[in-house]
Amino acid sequence: MADSWRIVAICSVKPLADALIGKLRDLGHEPVALLAPRRPGGPPRPSYLELTDASAPEGLDLLPRALERIAAGDPGDPQPSEDASWAGHFEDDDYVRIDWAQSARAIHNQVRAWHLTFGLSGLRAPIAELEGEQVVVLQTRLTDPGGDARRVECGDGPLWVVATEPV
Repeated sequence: MADSWRIVAICSVKPLADALIGKLRDLGHEPVALLAPRRPGGPPRPSYLELTDASAPEGLDLLPRALERIAAGDPGDPQPSEDASWAGHFEDDDYVRIDWAQSARAIHNQVRAWHLTFGLSGLRAPIAELEGEQVVVLQTRLTDPGGDARRVECGDGPLWVVATEPV
């Protein structure tokens, strides 16, 4: 096995992260994330699914460079400590439940934020009551996307619930 060292960086594309981590493990390393982070393009405030779709090609384009750097022994680019922070995982508190009295933007951001936990908090959330049923809200829109989206009145106006799954 190669020298043991950790590769730490950021990637918002889970399938790409899984593929790269698998390759790095095949090379004898024990990575914790990706080496060559880059902010993906795309529309302002995209949903998590839109962000994943938009960033996957860019991430794949970075893969050869990242692997070359790893093979050359490059330790990666350190993150400046003034930009680093740790907020911890979401906990079983008020953020787990959707309060429809909040603004549509606040609820939309709450739904988007839970997608970025990748299940690491151990909670399935955010949970809401829709039409008498408890559901996990997976995707929302601030404007009517058409289709089967459900319009819900929030504290300051409508929000469209695009995807849910049973609790």
